[in-house]
Amino acid sequence: MSYHQLDSCTNQEKKSSLCGFDFATFSNSYSKITSKGNRRLRWTKELHEPFIMIVNQLGGPQKAKPKTILQMMGLDMLTISHVKSHLQKYRSTLHTHKALKEKNFYVKKN
Repeated sequence: MSYHQLDSCTNQEKKSSLCGFDFATFSNSYSKITSKGNRRLRWTKELHEPFIMIVNQLGGPQKAKPKTILQMMGLDMLTISHVKSHLQKYRSTLHTHKALKEKNFYVKKN
C-alpha cells in the first residue's frame, strides 16, 4: 500500500484499520501515547504482509535493515521505532518457531 492509497482513506477508515493500519486513539480504551511521544501502531495483516515481502526481498530478517524497510514501505505514519520493534518481534518469533521445530524433531527421533 502506498502513501497515495492511504491518503485517499477517510479519517474514520484510518482509525478503524480499513486502510491497513490501526493507531490507538484517545477514544479507545487501550489508547496510549508512548513515553517517546509516538502513537501505538497495530500491525494488521494488510500492513504485516508487505512488511514480510520487503524483509524477504532484502535477504531475510537477519539481513534486512529497519531504515531500508521503512523507506520501501513508503508510509508516512510509520516511524523507524515502529519498524525496529516489529522487525525485532518478527526475528524473535522466527527463532522461537525454529527452536520448537528442532525440539519436536529431536523428540520424534528418540
